[in-house]
Amino acid sequence: FEFKNISKVMSGTSVECYVVTKEKKNVITVPNSAIAEDQGVAQVFVKKHEDAFKKQFVTLGETDGERTEIIEGLHSGDIVAISDVARLHLASSSNAIPAHTLSLSVRWLWLSTDSIPRMRRI
Repeated sequence: FEFKNISKVMSGTSVECYVVTKEKKNVITVPNSAIAEDQGVAQVFVKKHEDAFKKQFVTLGETDGERTEIIEGLHSGDIVAISDVARLHLASSSNAIPAHTLSLSVRWLWLSTDSIPRMRRI
């Protein structure tokens, strides 16, 4: 494998490369910033009403490094938090701060079906 070394990568440096092999269509994807992990279990925060988010466990699929496919746990039309996810996660894990008190500054995304490149690690 060869590439034009415009970034001055040192010879012998190990890298992890992915190649797009094909595209999956009509899948639910979320930005990686929307995903929190708790003891190896992926979760997102779904907006339930104006000032509250609910923790939703999800099954992850393919990723392109920026967005990740959600195989199970979300549906088109769901609204998920895409910022302050770590704060929502901490609030939902603690009885001290109700999760809804932090939601006013959270950016969110309304989900629809999308496509994502299928990547193969080389």
